[in-house]
Amino acid sequence: MNEKANIADLIIENLPELEPVQRFVVAIAGPPASGKSTLTEELLAKLGSKGGALGLDAYHLDDTILEARGEGHRKGAVHTFDPIAYKNTLVALKTNPSETVTVPVFDRSIEISRNCAHVIEPQQTVLVTEGNYLLLEQDPWLDLKQHFDLTVKLSPSFEVIEQRLHQRWVDHGYPPAEIEAKVNDNDLPNAKFVVENSGPADLEFD
Repeated sequence: MNEKANIADLIIENLPELEPVQRFVVAIAGPPASGKSTLTEELLAKLGSKGGALGLDAYHLDDTILEARGEGHRKGAVHTFDPIAYKNTLVALKTNPSETVTVPVFDRSIEISRNCAHVIEPQQTVLVTEGNYLLLEQDPWLDLKQHFDLTVKLSPSFEVIEQRLHQRWVDHGYPPAEIEAKVNDNDLPNAKFVVENSGPADLEFD
């Protein structure tokens, strides 16, 4: 069993017995390339039909907006998200568990969010949500915590994060010079911001 699967088991051990009319929200936070997506996949695989997913990345502002603002190169920074739209969806899923809700999904193959790309059904009583900024201790992000039932923070070393970030862009086919710019001018500053401004979690892992 890999490390993320072990963490997934620990999370499941902390889940309560749920009534059919309840929905429990597990929030997984951490800097970029900390392993949030991998852990989410492991956890959803173990939850089976009762697990649903909501990713903060789906609430990136569209590239047309970022380019118009001169912020295309900063995509992924905290100010390039819409936390209010994310919160509204989260609240709808938490407070109306008997309803079917469609949610957006961020497509990494095209680096764009696709609207109404995933369906959360009433039987999906455990919602796994993940994102860099879910535990930020500043408005408007701070308001999210009241809607999370269990928080998880991943905090690998910056050396590990940097290595993973480089590999991410290599896998996407970017040339070396562009990879260096993405990592050093955007990804690593974002990672530092997350580490320095996030609060504690119920469960924390290196």
